[in-house]
Parts: sequence; structure tokens; C-alpha cells
Amino acid sequence: MRKRAVIMTKTQSDTPRDGGSLRVAAMADALGNAGLAVSKVGVRTETPRPRAAKRWWRRTRVALSALFTFSPSVIKWYSPQAVDQLAGALETEPAAAVLVLSHSQMAPYRHLFGGPVMVDMHNVESQLIASYRKSAGPLFRLVLGWDSLALARVERKIARWADALVVVSDHDAQVVTGWGSREPLVAPNGVSQEAFRTVRADRDPAHPVIAFVGHLGWRPNVDACVWLVEEVFPHVLKECPGAIIRLVGRTPSERVTSLRSENVEIHGDVDSVLPLVASADVATAPLLAAGGTRLKIIEALATGTPVVATGLGALGLEHLSSSGALAMEDRPAPFAEALIRLIREPPDPDSTRRLVSSYEWGAVMRPAIEKIKELAG
Repeated sequence: MRKRAVIMTKTQSDTPRDGGSLRVAAMADALGNAGLAVSKVGVRTETPRPRAAKRWWRRTRVALSALFTFSPSVIKWYSPQAVDQLAGALETEPAAAVLVLSHSQMAPYRHLFGGPVMVDMHNVESQLIASYRKSAGPLFRLVLGWDSLALARVERKIARWADALVVVSDHDAQVVTGWGSREPLVAPNGVSQEAFRTVRADRDPAHPVIAFVGHLGWRPNVDACVWLVEEVFPHVLKECPGAIIRLVGRTPSERVTSLRSENVEIHGDVDSVLPLVASADVATAPLLAAGGTRLKIIEALATGTPVVATGLGALGLEHLSSSGALAMEDRPAPFAEALIRLIREPPDPDSTRRLVSSYEWGAVMRPAIEKIKELAG
């Protein structure tokens, strides 16, 4: 009988677009290719949730665990319906051999399973929250400061009880090891073969395109869009008056849509971001708060598109900055200068693709998959 893994995640999507759901989908595919049966359960779903028997004691157990973390971002992801569905999935034959919790905020759901548990930390979430606290208003800054401290306690506990812990960069591994935990596995974010196959479109020298891709409703990405358009882009327009910024991603916030102009395009909820990235002269990751490795940088490079990023935006990918296809700048004027340089002197697309050839999802997920197979016995 095939061994079975159950993945518990924030959002279950049949058409993954953001970094989190893309990583979950890649792990599920890799587990299937390795011969395991896989079930996925999301706190939120894009389709109606299947009926599940109500499990009142288990709902209470998970709810209390979430409440006593005192972390708003953990409590936010508690769902009694998700408890019912996960409990049902764990009981379905063949019995689950491993539970994979995708994101630190899923920690309370471990109480539903008596077997081995792996936690896939897409980010060191406490550090991520602390990093974008600086740009928040006074009241929200206070809430984020509290949440960062509470979530740090949750993550330190995870490092002690998890049977395996997965991080996405050497930087995150150093942070986790500093908690005194067992050595974490490093499985970076990756990219699909489709990105490598995407054809670069012809450039229009009179109207060079600068792309930003990400969830356009997520606060750090909103701040990044504002900084790119209002702080960086005016420097670019002095040298390239026909330049266009293309903001691409799902659920654009009102603040993002307010940036639309003759030179700023908004492409929300597209079926695939790859053609829009591949037709850009240069992609960006101008994040002022970040964690993990930036999946969208790897994706852009895989299409042959060069990238300019802030240091936080390129966290975990610093080794690629010597290639000429990834530039890192933290101040508006130098960031703009790097954009102009790559527009005027673009690197060879094939060489750019080769930079990230080792980041194909099946390859980067291998350490995590092998560990899950080991835990499954």
C-alpha cells in the first residue's frame, strides 16, 4: 500500500499563482512523483469545501492552542471547518504517514495528528513581520511588534517539537540553528519548466518595460509598488521618458490601483504572469520587507529577464548578483540607474536562464521529499 502525506496550508488553490501556493503545489507534485499519495487541506479554499463531520473536541483543542500563542497572525488562520476537514483527511485510508504543515502559522493543527510532523517554513515569519513593522502607522506598528514577538516564541517551539524543519535559504537556516534546534533542511524556492520554455518577446526601445510581479494586496508588496513608482520611476523617466512600469499580480489593493497612469499598467489576476515577465526588459523585486528566497526573481531569470532588487528583496540569492543579470540596490537613484543600465545593455537571455537552471522545483525539493519518505517509513 502506498504511503500517504497530508499537507496543511493556508490557501488551497487548484490554480496556484502566489509564491506560497506555488511551493505547496510543487511539493505535492514532487511527493506524487516519489510514489506517495498526497492530500492537501487549506484553511481557505477557492472551491466549496467538501462536507466533513463536526469534531467539537478537536476544534476546541486547536482553537485553544492558537489562542494561547497570543499571535494575531496564528489566530487569524484558525478555522473550525479546516479542523474538520484535516481530521477527516488524516483518518482516510490509507492512514496518513506524515503531516506537513506549510507555514509557521499552521502550528496549532499539529494536535490533530499523532505521527511525524514536518514544518515547511516559507519564511521566518517573525522576522518578516518585524521587517515591515517599520513602515506601518503607530497603532499597527504596535500590533506588529507584539505579533513578531509572539510568533518568534511559536517558531522556537516548532524547532523543538517538529520531526523535521524545512527552510528556504541558508540565511533562514542560520536563524533557525541559532534557536538551538536540530539542523534544518534547506529546500529553496524554485521554478517550473514552463518558465524556462517561455519565449522572450521583442523589445520596443522607445517604450522599455519594467515589471513587478507579486500579490498586489499583500502589504509588503503594496509598499514595494509605491516605492518603485513614486521614488524610483521618476529617475528612470528622466533618461527613458517612454518607459512603462507593469505591476502584475492578484487582488490589487486600492493603493496599487491608484498608481495607474499613462506610464503605469496594472495587470491583476492574470492566468499566467510568465508572458508578461518575458515581454519585459527588466523585472524588479524592490521589497522593503522580505523573508525567504524571492520566487519571482528566480522565475524572471528563468524566462531570461534580468532583475533589479533591493537587498531584502534578493535575500538568499545574493550569490547571483555577480552575474550581471541580478543587480542589488537599496536607494531610489542607484536602483533606477541599475534599471537603465540593464535596459540599455541587457545580458544574454540564455546565459540568464542558465543561472537558475539548478532551481527547477523537482531538484530543490529533493531534500524535503527524501526526509518525508524517511519519516513515512
